[in-house]
Amino acid sequence: MQDLASKTSDLHDSGTMTLTELLTEVGQVLRREMQSRYWFTAELTSVKRHTSGHTYLELSHTNDGGQTAKTQANLWAQNAQIIRDFEQQTGIRFDKNLEVMLLGEVTFSPQYGFKLNIVGINASFSVGAFELKLREIRKRLQDLGESERNKQLPVPLDFTRVAVIAPAKAAGLSDFKTKAERLQQHGLCQFDYFEATFQGPRREDSIVMAFSEVVQNAHTYDAVCFIRGGGDRAGLNELAEAKLARAVCRCPYPVFTGIGHQTDHNLLDEYAHASFSTPSMVVSYINDTIVNNAKAAKENFVAIQHVARQTCNYAKQDVAHKWSGICEDKAIILSTWRHNVSTLTERVFTSSKQAVADSRFQVAQHYNVMMGSTRYTISQQKEAVKTLHDENRHHSTRHVTAARQANRDLANLMYTSASKQITKNQFELEYRFKHVQQQAKAQSHAAKQELAHGMKLALNGAQRSLSAQRESVTNTFKLIDAVNPQNVLARGFALITTPNGEVVKGVSQLNPNETVTVQLKDGSFTATPNNIDVKGNSNE
Repeated sequence: MQDLASKTSDLHDSGTMTLTELLTEVGQVLRREMQSRYWFTAELTSVKRHTSGHTYLELSHTNDGGQTAKTQANLWAQNAQIIRDFEQQTGIRFDKNLEVMLLGEVTFSPQYGFKLNIVGINASFSVGAFELKLREIRKRLQDLGESERNKQLPVPLDFTRVAVIAPAKAAGLSDFKTKAERLQQHGLCQFDYFEATFQGPRREDSIVMAFSEVVQNAHTYDAVCFIRGGGDRAGLNELAEAKLARAVCRCPYPVFTGIGHQTDHNLLDEYAHASFSTPSMVVSYINDTIVNNAKAAKENFVAIQHVARQTCNYAKQDVAHKWSGICEDKAIILSTWRHNVSTLTERVFTSSKQAVADSRFQVAQHYNVMMGSTRYTISQQKEAVKTLHDENRHHSTRHVTAARQANRDLANLMYTSASKQITKNQFELEYRFKHVQQQAKAQSHAAKQELAHGMKLALNGAQRSLSAQRESVTNTFKLIDAVNPQNVLARGFALITTPNGEVVKGVSQLNPNETVTVQLKDGSFTATPNNIDVKGNSNE
């Protein structure tokens, strides 16, 4: 450097140099003072691959003081193999934002100026830098409390709508769609696809935008499938970015990753709800879950049918038992009321007979008293007549005749009075007898009405209980009958199945060249969908 300064001073003393002379002198000094090759570390701020095979780099480095140094570098086509070797050894894409250790040749010429040609890459340095980057990402997510956020979401029990984030022409996307379209055709699960770029400088923004579209979409999803099949390790490691890891962690739906091959592992797999080796395994898990749920539903339906039959049988037995009990209670109640009626009837008749007997006894007493009084009066009159006859025996015949006539008159009067008294007593006896009969009839009628009312109440209670039990059994049979497939067919509906036995729910499931079976109430027939338009009417 001192020679250059002295020569420059001499040239200034002797005269002006040309640019060519100056640059040539600089090149000579650099070749003499510096080695041809140096190992150095830098960050790739730009990597441009030319169709000729040359790669043009822009390198930078920022020191502890915050000062940044930048320069251009070239990696010629004859050395392009070192990039491929680096990517195969490290599994890291040789692209911008990557910390690398490079072996560079420093050259200087008057025509091209300063040139830095890359002739080697230290793979171990970049692997260490990449691992350090992964550690920083993991620590940041841990500090933010987001590392377990997606894993802690509830496990989907079924799948009806799933979002899929994948490159437009990913190798594993076609395998994924093979099973997904079959599920979608049968109306079991809807798949919404969101395209994103998984490689290149736009990969982070593209993937984050896809996650935003999924979240802001009007639909609600059971899961989000993040898939990309095939590719090298370098391409997979491009996904190891903090923004992408946070997008997976913060997704409100469970994220299923299927990136690469069975032996590959990616940073995003660590934070996803579930990780699978390939896209095909992701859709297989969804398919198996749906199929297992269908099998479980079928088994539950059979179990419900069994329980329903048992419940009906128990209900029938219970109804029969209760009906038997009602009949027994009815017989007991009727027997009790008959006994009560018989007892009341006997009491009424006994009371009536006693009343009649008492009345007859009273009439007989009155009659005996009256007859005794009459006999006593007649006896007195006879005594009086005899006395008068004795007193007047000596009187004249006129007096005798007059006395006899008086006696006859008195006897007639007494006989007439006795007859009237007897008639009056007989009328009073008949009136009292009729009154007793009427009371007996009234009491008998009241007893019969009370018995009829009691029997009516007992029968009404038994009928209401029986009606309630019959209504409960009828409702149970109606409920079972409503879900009977045969009755559904009897109402005019038809059941259409494919040759595989699957139920056809829509026209989109029909294969024009596949014969379907149409089941009606009284039989079935087959038909070919290519003879039926979308409205279900025959074209012929």
